[in-house]
Amino acid sequence: MFIPKHFIGQGDAYAFIAANSFGQLIGAVDGVLSCTHLPLLPSAELPHTEGGCLIGHVARANPQAQWPDGQPVMCVFAGPHGYVSPSWYEQSGVPTWNYEAAHVQGHLRWEDDAEVAQSILSQLTAFYEAAEASPWLPDYPVSMLRGIRAFRIEITGVEFKQKLSQNRSRTDREAVIDAVRVRGNAALADAMSQCLPDA
Repeated sequence: MFIPKHFIGQGDAYAFIAANSFGQLIGAVDGVLSCTHLPLLPSAELPHTEGGCLIGHVARANPQAQWPDGQPVMCVFAGPHGYVSPSWYEQSGVPTWNYEAAHVQGHLRWEDDAEVAQSILSQLTAFYEAAEASPWLPDYPVSMLRGIRAFRIEITGVEFKQKLSQNRSRTDREAVIDAVRVRGNAALADAMSQCLPDA
């Protein structure tokens, strides 16, 4: 990912991934790229490597489930984003797009052991059920587990980009925040506000 120095992510990339965990699992076999959209989470329970790991699962019917163990992959995570009009600037400019994104490089490792697969499913479920008043608890029969392949991705690299008008004046940045918020994109406005330097 091309990241000019203004836009190098300053926050916690792993927290960003957890907050925007519906990602894309991308890889190539025999020169053919494929992509699956799915939840992927950093795992504290299965770190395995110094860089940590992501966990997830795919349907066994998905062609990606036939990838070899150790398959090189990229996972892409997108945060809030939106159009920026040059009419919002005090200084001259051009149309652009503000956004946050993280790219994770790594190697996919299949976890076909039923106990480990259950652990991965339990971690995913606990994370997404945490906001519920009565969280649903997984109780998957072995027959259901046969329909998926759980995996971990051993992380070898993380790139985090926050393109949030940091190359503009404070006056222009505040004007963009106001305009974006008026247009209903509160998440992007909040992300931009968090990146503003102290006055």
